[in-house]
Amino acid sequence: MTDLADDKQISEIVRRVVAAMREDGAAPAPKPAGRVQPAALIRTIGLVVDRPDAKVDAALASAARAGVVFRCYGDDDCPIVNTRQMCGAVCEGQVAGGVIIDRYAAAAMVLAGKCPHVRPVQGVSVQAVQAGLRQFDANVLVLGHATLSVYEIKSMIDRFAAGRRMGRDKTLLLNVLDEIEGAS
Repeated sequence: MTDLADDKQISEIVRRVVAAMREDGAAPAPKPAGRVQPAALIRTIGLVVDRPDAKVDAALASAARAGVVFRCYGDDDCPIVNTRQMCGAVCEGQVAGGVIIDRYAAAAMVLAGKCPHVRPVQGVSVQAVQAGLRQFDANVLVLGHATLSVYEIKSMIDRFAAGRRMGRDKTLLLNVLDEIEGAS
């Protein structure tokens, strides 16, 4: 468990990383809502990181070098606000999907699951991510970094980003989800 000073220090590091990514053009500021934005066409992935550590930074840097384009949602100090903004962008087509990284995934899974039209998958393995993409077209990946290695984090992000590029095949479960989401 960290104390409040450590959490503030970590938050400052995340703010600096997000600012640096925006300056480099890797993470442009969010665009206004619309039907299909260019970011979704190039398959930009939304990103919310709460309480990162060195392995999260390493995994994100490695994924970015491998071609994953992130749009960071970390302008607010509150991870709940950031998550809701990112999930909204996913639903509006501004980004192709979203990744939420926290120390433990439980709270982020609950929050993402409460956002309309968001289908989160918890990243416990690459196989679980593949199953979520295939079975219910998961559009948000939630990772609890406390129990994962750098390699596992990067591998799941890579697989999720690639799966969001592929589109989806209609399955019975997806038809039922479309019906439920259409009714809400």
